Amino acid sequence: MQHYVPRFYLQNFAIDPDLDSPQVYCFDKPNQNHFPVSTTNIAGENYFYDLPEDEEQEFEHGLANIEGEFSRAYDDLLSHRDLDSLDENDRSAIAYSVAVQELRTRETREKHREVISGLRQVLEEENLSEELEEEMEELRQADSEEGANRMQIELIIERGWEFAEHVLALKWVLIENETGHPFWTSDHPIVRYNSNDSGPYGNLGLRNRGIQIYFPLSPTVSLGFVDPDSFANCPRHLVIQDDEDGHEHIKLQNGLQMQFSTRHVISNSNDFSMAHDFLDQFPEYADTNRQRVDIS
Repeated sequence: MQHYVPRFYLQNFAIDPDLDSPQVYCFDKPNQNHFPVSTTNIAGENYFYDLPEDEEQEFEHGLANIEGEFSRAYDDLLSHRDLDSLDENDRSAIAYSVAVQELRTRETREKHREVISGLRQVLEEENLSEELEEEMEELRQADSEEGANRMQIELIIERGWEFAEHVLALKWVLIENETGHPFWTSDHPIVRYNSNDSGPYGNLGLRNRGIQIYFPLSPTVSLGFVDPDSFANCPRHLVIQDDEDGHEHIKLQNGLQMQFSTRHVISNSNDFSMAHDFLDQFPEYADTNRQRVDIS
């Protein structure tokens, strides 16, 4: 299985991290059930990154190298729980890993395919010139599993560092969770939120005023990347307590994992009552074929 969320990362959400084959609790959104599963068998698919010309699996090896750089900075941050413990190389490794992690998942691939499919439908209703017919053929090729795979890999290679530079420009906030309710992760762990209304163009861009990005590092630690202007007064180290405000923050982050994940939400706790409540309110997120992008 080729994982689009690294196993070493998932192990920090394990029920018992000391086991040789650690397990996590998994909430399956379409069926709304939950069960223990090995970190080997979650957040990945067979042949997910395979391309016919990449017989040596160079891209997969490249991802492994990125994970190695990230794991060192990640372990340091979890051990010290202090952003000041990170040097410039650590911050760059984390920022690039955040960029790659968001771009490498099944959820991102499905969003790209939805955009391509929507463009095809629009163009197929038009009388196309010969030049546009050629572009249409490219869209047809991209609107397939292999084509979407190829586009996703190209995006990671060509745009990963650009994305990382935007992450580096945001304000970093380390969030410690003392509520007794764990942070969840998922098959798409990088999530975005913005309470500002930016109109028809959306509000989740990395440069949007009020943007918030969250990356849970463990059940008790999360890393936030936020708009430095809107959150100028927010401390860089935030401890959320077992009170109403703390519970609301847990609800926000875990709700975003429910919203952005394709299918599976992951925890070290078997209590997914919050997940059931979320789907009672937003049942559309249980559908793996839900509309993700509005291109109208």
